[in-house]
Amino acid sequence: MASSASPASSFAEQAAALRSCTEAELRAKGLLATGVPPPPRSAAGCRAALRAELPFAARVAAAQQIIDSLGYSFAPGPSYYFGVDKRLPFRALAASAASMLADPAPLKCVEAAALSLLLTAGWPRVDRLALGFRSRCRAPRQPAGGSGRQEEEGEEERHRHVVLALRDRATGAWAALGASRRPLLLGGTAASFPSLSALVARYAAGYAAVGHRLDKVRVGSPAPHSLRCARRVSWRALRLPLGRAAFAGASAPGGKSGGVGGGGGGGGAWAASAAALDAFAEAPRRAAAAAAAAAGAPRRATDASFASSVSRLASGAASRRASGAAAAGTGGADASFASSLSRRASGAASASGTGGGRGAASERSAPGDAGDDDAREAR
Repeated sequence: MASSASPASSFAEQAAALRSCTEAELRAKGLLATGVPPPPRSAAGCRAALRAELPFAARVAAAQQIIDSLGYSFAPGPSYYFGVDKRLPFRALAASAASMLADPAPLKCVEAAALSLLLTAGWPRVDRLALGFRSRCRAPRQPAGGSGRQEEEGEEERHRHVVLALRDRATGAWAALGASRRPLLLGGTAASFPSLSALVARYAAGYAAVGHRLDKVRVGSPAPHSLRCARRVSWRALRLPLGRAAFAGASAPGGKSGGVGGGGGGGGAWAASAAALDAFAEAPRRAAAAAAAAAGAPRRATDASFASSVSRLASGAASRRASGAAAAGTGGADASFASSLSRRASGAASASGTGGGRGAASERSAPGDAGDDDAREAR
């Protein structure tokens, strides 16, 4: 009886096949590993490749390609290759994301969101918000007895997903970066959505296509851009529950009224949810504009208070001089002091009167990107 080949000979045959066979032949022989991560890359090099002069849509597509090149991790349960703690400050989160490029491995959605924050840090005039989803679905269950019977729906399961939403302030377009095992849940990467609600509606349609019901949306506040920022990233600044009616309206293409099945109630419920999403997305810009407009208000109030105080001092000095309470040799000094206070009062009053003009001028000259993350970070 012929003896089996030794391990050394089999390894030699495999090595020879790797040198001589094509990629298709190696895949047919089962010798080609799939999902091999790309070679190590530096975070600085990847961020430099996403140059600011590129159009917004091109930068989004390039960043998504970097994330896709790492692959998706199908490890069961909450198993991660990289430690991503959402409670960490942004600079620590960015350091964890840099290790994903230095030592590549497949990612889950929260790891991809952290990497997206790193890749998009410093993009000019771009707002970045964490966008989380919670969905429900019923897992199939095989009933006991009789294999010929159809599967029934089991207990309802909950699933969570998170991506990074991006808004280009110049055009108002929205896009998203992230990783998912479902290709339909990556449909928000194109920079072609006019509002945050339209982007969420696209994801809701993807959930409906895979048999899930979206029941909650979480939106974070704009993330900082500086890699040295010690502030935490806001992941859940807005929690928006979505009922079945709202989900039906959101599942319609473009979030049109009526939703799946044509029910009018779903469109109305989704319209209210969409309005809440868009109002929250615009709140940082309005708050920054209001803060810039009110920047001179404390200065003007202080000037007015100072002018009132000086006027009271001047009036008191004048009354004492008129009553003759002071000594005869100090009357001239009191008059000089009262005159000085009067001049200071008139100067402060004129300064407070022109403060409004200076505040209005500064408001008119405020740039359009008054809601920059750096400005918010400084405050």
